[in-house]
Amino acid sequence: QNWTRIGALAGNKENEEAGSHVSMSKTGSVVSCSKSTFLDGNVKGAVAVLEENEAEWNVVDTIISSHGNSTSFGASVSLSQDGKTLLAGAPSYNSSAGFFEFFARFG
Repeated sequence: QNWTRIGALAGNKENEEAGSHVSMSKTGSVVSCSKSTFLDGNVKGAVAVLEENEAEWNVVDTIISSHGNSTSFGASVSLSQDGKTLLAGAPSYNSSAGFFEFFARFG
């Protein structure tokens, strides 16, 4: 068996840690990928969502936690089978009390 790369997402900045945690929809057309992002000089955990469109992969959204400066957001990610619901966790938030959030895509 031979594997052929069909898509990739590389971090753009040092310590972005893109790809620490990934998840794929059942059809393989939607992928989620944890990464760090930099907003207003602060590092925040984030999840990039990519979709395949005519054999090309595009970032369609970057999700940032609603819980302020959570650097561990995206430490765990899970995508539903249809690729329309995302679960992202942040285990080290608030002295490791942690939290997770659900996100749904409409349209």
